[in-house]
Formats: sequence, structure tokens, C-alpha cells
Amino acid sequence: MPTASAVPRHEMQGGTTFNFMTDGIESALAQAREAAAGKDVAIAGGAETVRQYLTAALIDELRLTSHPSSSLRASGSWTASTTSTLSRRK
Repeated sequence: MPTASAVPRHEMQGGTTFNFMTDGIESALAQAREAAAGKDVAIAGGAETVRQYLTAALIDELRLTSHPSSSLRASGSWTASTTSTLSRRK
């Protein structure tokens, strides 16, 4: 994960490890790809993270999941989470 300040690695049960990099998104992605050894790499984050990777044309597929706020659920305007997948043309 790209970050502005050094954070120790975080290991989760089940084998997922979060490594925090301070040397930019390109380096973080390169290190993730190397660690994945040919498997898919997922980038998770908020709008700023997505903006940086989209601007650098480093995302092949974007999966956007939206969750309704409690006020939208209460109004009946939006009753379920939605997921959309966008793919970059090659």
C-alpha cells in the first residue's frame, strides 16, 4: 500500500500481508506484482488511490462497490449494495 509515512507490515490470518510503501504507486505495484508471482494483484483504497492509479494508467480493471447510506436505505431509494466492473481497452 502506498503511504506518506513508514508503517510496519501487517500480517492477517489466512496469509494476506499488507506492506506499506513510501516510494510511490509504481514501486508499490511492482513489488505487489513480484510478490504475487503471476497471480492477480488487487489495489484497494479510496478515491485518491483510484485517481492516482487511473491517472498513471496502471489499472486494467476497476471494480467499484457502492454501499447505500442509512438515509438512502430508510427512504427506499437504494436498498442494496451494487458492484460495477470497468475494463480498460487494450
